[in-house]
Amino acid sequence: MASVPGKADEWGGVEGYLPTLLGQLMAAGVSTFLNINFPSLPASEVAGTQVTRAGSYPPDRFLAHPGEDPRGVPYWWLELRHPLDSGAPGTDVAAVGAGYISITPLRADMTDDAWLTDLARILSSAR
Repeated sequence: MASVPGKADEWGGVEGYLPTLLGQLMAAGVSTFLNINFPSLPASEVAGTQVTRAGSYPPDRFLAHPGEDPRGVPYWWLELRHPLDSGAPGTDVAAVGAGYISITPLRADMTDDAWLTDLARILSSAR
């Protein structure tokens, strides 16, 4: 959910759309990672769904807050300070800012294929 700083989260859109959306995706056999973002709106105000690209934020818009969980394990909470409606057209950021549910297919393989051969050569010559 794309929360709005200073406003209580509105879960109506999630509650109203998520069960049907997940049912459609599962029935269709979707077998990829999906990033689904909901605007913080009542179901009646959600504009619909958009299939989007992943948007990005400038790095200076993230603030890291250290914390500790109840077991004493440290963690970092990332806070995003960026207007929700300022994303490039066709991105999840722009869609959610305009009141849409954004659905972005993601790829899990983050391997830098261009470096595989070079890295293997570098490491093999170091033996």
